[in-house]
Amino acid sequence: MEHREADAMKGDLEGFTARAREIAKALRSMHSVTVITHIDADGITAGAIAGQALQRAHIPHEVLFFKKLDDAAIARIDSLTSEGVWLTDLGSGYLSKIGHPGLVVADHHSPDCCSNVGSKKKRDLFDFHDNSRLHLNPHLFGFDGSREASGAGTAYWIARQMSSDNIMLAPLAIVGAVGDLQDNAQLKLVGINSLIRDEAEDAGLLRTEYDLRLFGRETRPLTKFFQYASDPALPGLSNDWYACRQFLDRTGVRLKDHSGRERSWAGLSVDEKEEIKVALDLCMDRQGQKGVLRRIYGEVYVLPGQKQGTELHESKEMSTLLNSCGRYGNERLGLEVCVDVVEPSSREGERDERRQRNIEEALEQLRNHRSNLIGAMNFFFAHERGKICDRRKSIQVLRANGGYLLPEKVKGINAEGAEEEREVFRDTTIGIVAGMVLGSGNVPDDVPILALMRSEGDVKASARGNQRMVDRGLDLSRAMREAAEGVGGTGGGHNVAAGATIPEPRVHDFIDALDDIVSHQMRPST
Repeated sequence: MEHREADAMKGDLEGFTARAREIAKALRSMHSVTVITHIDADGITAGAIAGQALQRAHIPHEVLFFKKLDDAAIARIDSLTSEGVWLTDLGSGYLSKIGHPGLVVADHHSPDCCSNVGSKKKRDLFDFHDNSRLHLNPHLFGFDGSREASGAGTAYWIARQMSSDNIMLAPLAIVGAVGDLQDNAQLKLVGINSLIRDEAEDAGLLRTEYDLRLFGRETRPLTKFFQYASDPALPGLSNDWYACRQFLDRTGVRLKDHSGRERSWAGLSVDEKEEIKVALDLCMDRQGQKGVLRRIYGEVYVLPGQKQGTELHESKEMSTLLNSCGRYGNERLGLEVCVDVVEPSSREGERDERRQRNIEEALEQLRNHRSNLIGAMNFFFAHERGKICDRRKSIQVLRANGGYLLPEKVKGINAEGAEEEREVFRDTTIGIVAGMVLGSGNVPDDVPILALMRSEGDVKASARGNQRMVDRGLDLSRAMREAAEGVGGTGGGHNVAAGATIPEPRVHDFIDALDDIVSHQMRPST
């Protein structure tokens, strides 16, 4: 492979590729492989890449989804009868616990040796570079797994060594990276992700545009495109439908097409987009918010082989579609959608019946996901309910019903006007909710936010920060891991987003420990 940006990289790309080649060789020699992957968009795309690479190599395989690795999950892995077990988007922190002889790990989360500096449980780097273990992780080769290589990207690097034809899987690696927010820090993909982007573009499988990075460019009507803008919010526009409508009316851009349908950002001409961008610059300037503009323009990644105006046409919207499948226990549907995207259509110019059924089912899942997120935001913001968050020294904790644990059921009014209880919070979505609250403009965004919810006899904790916090020293992966281990739990993730599982009786101890760790990490804001 040719890499246009390889010389600018600080990591050991040659070593990373050599390890991927070694793993690819081992996988090609196996008679059967079980792929085990995570349930989010990065995990689903990583699992799809691994599964398709094995399929094309004619290696019998199956793909299993794990929400987390715990003792029960590890026991199940060790009992598998397949010759190989390929873990994607998880596994780096559990190498010493997994006993399956055919273990392969392609992960990008920080191993203990790289992120748990100073911990009594620190392990030697050799444990992770042990040549008896087929382990590929960007952190081990000087790359940042939070920004430069996702789980899907790491799986793709192995797949490309298995066969050059697997370049067709590159768009899935981009969707996985975007779903893992790896393009947020620099408003574009960098590191190994950028090499995959370049390969996909050269093959005509991806198109990179410099544009507004707001969510919903393909499917949201223009007014809602600006109304629901967050991370960052647009002062004077976000959360105000009427203000957004007035703003757009002043530009003179038509909001509906000739058939009366609402137009989206992706459906505008270049000149129309420019009209709105000029107006947006003036609007933010009047609000004294010029700095916001620097955070909303950047690279956007389009899949040209998919239909414009659909969730599959743009990487951020596709990743949200996959997340909606995985977070609600329908990961296999997300996997099938990924396969549909990279497999050529059975009939030129149209989808076959199975593909159409998959996308319709996935869209229904997405509508349910969005409805639940709206319900979650209404729970916090639609009614006056006191403090939304409890502010500590260096973190803030979401509050609910007088405590910290988010409820499984929330009372609301249904379409018929009757009161009902419905599920809006899940242990798999509270991290998304925390991120939405943090970016809403209704709570301070200078310290991380923590959400907590009961999960399978314990408590699931999810924390979210932003790039400005990371620039001040925040490493949520390390903080959540150390705080969780201190109370008998487990944790980890990325510097800007991480999770933990902790015993319910130790929730307050965990919060105190996390607050203390983060306070030592972050420099004061200026």
